[in-house]
Amino acid sequence: MKIRTSIAVAVSGLLISVFGLQSASSDVLTSPTETESVQDDGKSFYSCEPSKNVKGKFWITEYRKVTYSLSSNNKNIEIFGPSEVDTITKWVVYHRPESGGKWTKVTLKGGEQSLTLRGPGMGVEYGVVGYIENEKVCNVGYPDQLGNFKSFGWPGKYNDAAYKSAMTKSKADAIKDREWMKTQSEKICDPKGKCPIGSTGPGGGYIFYDAGSTKSWGRYLEVAPVKPEWELATQEDPAKWCSNDVPGVKGSNGKALKFKGTFSKAIGKGGANTKLMQQSCKSGAADATKIYDGGGKSDWILPSIDELSELMKFGFNEKKLFEGKYANPSLRNSPFYYKQYLRGDLKLDNNYWSSTPWDSKITSASYVSTFDGLPSGAMIVNNFSVRLIRYVK
Repeated sequence: MKIRTSIAVAVSGLLISVFGLQSASSDVLTSPTETESVQDDGKSFYSCEPSKNVKGKFWITEYRKVTYSLSSNNKNIEIFGPSEVDTITKWVVYHRPESGGKWTKVTLKGGEQSLTLRGPGMGVEYGVVGYIENEKVCNVGYPDQLGNFKSFGWPGKYNDAAYKSAMTKSKADAIKDREWMKTQSEKICDPKGKCPIGSTGPGGGYIFYDAGSTKSWGRYLEVAPVKPEWELATQEDPAKWCSNDVPGVKGSNGKALKFKGTFSKAIGKGGANTKLMQQSCKSGAADATKIYDGGGKSDWILPSIDELSELMKFGFNEKKLFEGKYANPSLRNSPFYYKQYLRGDLKLDNNYWSSTPWDSKITSASYVSTFDGLPSGAMIVNNFSVRLIRYVK
């Protein structure tokens, strides 16, 4: 899993971790002198990128192979291989306060480790190098970008027992949710009868919402299954929300994009939103609806933000989502617990576009993050994941 962003705010008491507490040696450098490891074939390399951070503890959880390829629609696919962290025999961490000063070098034993970093300023800058015996096999933020990677977190004593307890529950919940999805997906939705939540819909996806009665758009919402080529990828069919001849929020004629109609956030309006995007965007997130025909259906759409929010409730197995419910490194009092599996095979630590703009000028659009399932806004030129839905009558 990848962190939501590489740059965020942190303060003293931050922890960098590769799991487990071990002894460390430390000395101060004026500048690091190590060099970056070499990618093995131009299409894949080994990474030790920090990948999970909770409540001021920054996790370096993985040493694993990252492979790149092209999808059927010529998009980059990034796939993380299985963990090989136990093969690491030594970690070298460089860090200093974000405000500047001398770099501190810390050497740790290999495998799963953790380290507490303290210092003045709003955050901690860092670089990490992994070794197998005397061979440097991976690094992040070092040496060329050392100082560009900043840590998440807020001060406060880390409670290892509480974290382990939260992870035990998280793993158990993931097993239960996977079993539930398997059982429910074996049920077949009958639009003229019943369509249980989680059952397989007419388009080969999963029923994730029941309006309780027939509406103008139908009664059920069905989410498409993840496409096989994106199943192991870190993102899912990523795209800009809307793009014309040049990147940005304006068309090639220099004028702001204009949409002939009104967008909506409501359930049942994702279809109309998608049509507006297709009419005014030369390319973008709505393109996926033109080529996807899962279940032989051609009525797949990009969900409105309210439809996408219902999909998040389904994915998280929650009736209501709210700030502070799940681990979030940007929150001072964030809990330790985070989801390790989302129903519908939604991608963890991802951003999914909706078809609803975020602002009246449509320079930003609404999306949800699978950190916590909550909606927010981002510039339309961001490349976020796309998952389609359809209405079932």
